[in-house]
Amino acid sequence: MEQTLFILKPDATIRRHVGALTLDILVRHFKPVAFKEVRVPHDFSEVHYAEHRGKFFYNWLVNFLTIYNVVVVVFEGKNVIKETRELLGNTLAHKADPDTIRGKFGIWGGVNIAHASDSADSAKREIKLWKNNFDLIFDERTASDDLGMYLKKWLSKNPPKTKTYEMREICKKYCNDDIERKDAILSLEKIIISELRENNIPYEKEVIRNFVDFVLANVDFSKTSK
Repeated sequence: MEQTLFILKPDATIRRHVGALTLDILVRHFKPVAFKEVRVPHDFSEVHYAEHRGKFFYNWLVNFLTIYNVVVVVFEGKNVIKETRELLGNTLAHKADPDTIRGKFGIWGGVNIAHASDSADSAKREIKLWKNNFDLIFDERTASDDLGMYLKKWLSKNPPKTKTYEMREICKKYCNDDIERKDAILSLEKIIISELRENNIPYEKEVIRNFVDFVLANVDFSKTSK
């Protein structure tokens, strides 16, 4: 049976949209066979993204994965690789279809909420890499129970309130030089904190500030590519 590696990135765990994102996968009846929340060391992030070494966004990509915990799930099922990628949507969050995971929750560019293996070969390599470095336990019952407890902790009875589009609008204004960076920082921090409060999610101001810096650094890639 086919397997894929699914990673909820720091923008998912900071904003705690982990439940909603994972449910989009589970409703397709794909089975979790491994689950773990981890903090990624810098040297491991370099290995994970080795195929992008030398690209202009490589350092940003490597560093971003390390700023907060990530959730790692190995899903199993027929056509799980293709269908999970389709559920995610365009790699660039601000260009993703609004009905996809990244369209709903990704803020801008590479701040795109989640990673999923893009091929059978990538899946095998990535699963082996993460299993060996983070002692992933492959047991369907354990993974299902652990993921269920995690969802119970972070998934409210009502759909999570998301201010993704408000954040994206600020990023767009910054990209178009309609607002200065300092104003973009203040606006994004305010919106993110408001989103967290409305969803009763605890937060640390330093984490939010660092996260916003990474968001705008990614928007800067769009500015320089004009």
